[in-house]
Amino acid sequence: MKYVKIIEQQVEAYNARDLNTFASLFSPTIKVFEFNNSDPSIVGLKALRSAYAAVFEDSPALHATVINRISIGNKVIDHEHITGRAGVNFIDLVVIYEVKDQLIQRVSYIRANP
Repeated sequence: MKYVKIIEQQVEAYNARDLNTFASLFSPTIKVFEFNNSDPSIVGLKALRSAYAAVFEDSPALHATVINRISIGNKVIDHEHITGRAGVNFIDLVVIYEVKDQLIQRVSYIRANP
């Protein structure tokens, strides 16, 4: 359950558009991947902060709803429904979070709608 708590905090910070709290839950060496892509879309905390600063600024109604969550070992898998993101009606994602040393080390996601 300790891993789930970290992901819950991350979703809460995302919904609050609280960049500092959000970023504090990720490892300095974070890597974000689209599922089945071997090249990460985000590498490192600086890149993550930059990407999400823009999203949070441009999307005042941003909100993630967790539809389903399962965990196994240090992995937490969420089915998330995102609304309020600028330029997009909604996004459905499956996100696999990998946690180590109380920080999110890796994120892999599957986007249901482009």
